[in-house]
Amino acid sequence: DLEGQTLCFFFLGAYLSINKKNMVDICKKFSFYSLILYLLLIVLSLSISSPFMEYVRRINIIIGVVATIYLSSTIIERKNLIKDKSFSQMAFFIFGFHTFIIKYVQLFFTNLLPNNDLFCILIYFLSITLTVICCILLYKVLNKVCPLFVSLLVGGR
Repeated sequence: DLEGQTLCFFFLGAYLSINKKNMVDICKKFSFYSLILYLLLIVLSLSISSPFMEYVRRINIIIGVVATIYLSSTIIERKNLIKDKSFSQMAFFIFGFHTFIIKYVQLFFTNLLPNNDLFCILIYFLSITLTVICCILLYKVLNKVCPLFVSLLVGGR
């Protein structure tokens, strides 16, 4: 259920903030292995049809968040990127809006592409990529048209 997942991440963020813990530092401890485990669990969850796999998918969401934070922070550190405040605003905007868009993107690809294992994996990655692109475009348009509204949405980040 979406509300439970949302509350879980909200309380996790609150806990980290109250206890002055840095989520990036925590995710770095799981290093490259989180990426490998994330990809393996995607293939596993798409290959096996079982009610138990729903739990694997939910755990994999958390592993995917850790892997994404690890990968992003590593790229940023190595390339000395992102000194601009707008990137953190855009990232929060994507975090907040991707759930509203991804359902429609997945539905579009599911109706467009054949239903087999290869295309299920392709749909998974294409829908993530297209959702992020849509969120970035929406952020840029809204930020140009109504920057005050965007500032309110992202909490002045």
